[in-house]
Amino acid sequence: MKVAIASNDGVNISKDFFKSNSYKVFTLEMGKVTKEEFRKIESNTEEEICKAISDCNFFIINNYEQLCDDIFGEDEDKAFVKTDEHLVTNIIHDFSTEQQRIEANYLCCP
Repeated sequence: MKVAIASNDGVNISKDFFKSNSYKVFTLEMGKVTKEEFRKIESNTEEEICKAISDCNFFIINNYEQLCDDIFGEDEDKAFVKTDEHLVTNIIHDFSTEQQRIEANYLCCP
């Protein structure tokens, strides 16, 4: 699973997901981060954003916007997680811990 977080500096979560000029993308396997990427975009047009993060399943955002639905539509493989957290490292840790719990419950109690 891949998780995208809007971040201009790789440390702080951007306030506006669709006005960010770069995204941190984490690959998670069994709740552990196995790969970390910093993807920069030339311009924050819908096309550029979609191209940069289209392979991601989860999008952690600070402020949910209607654009989320407009750009990604009703795609069942994509989910948005709203957070009030400001640091990328904190939120990815919380997210991966939650995913581990969900996976453990699913494996143990189908």
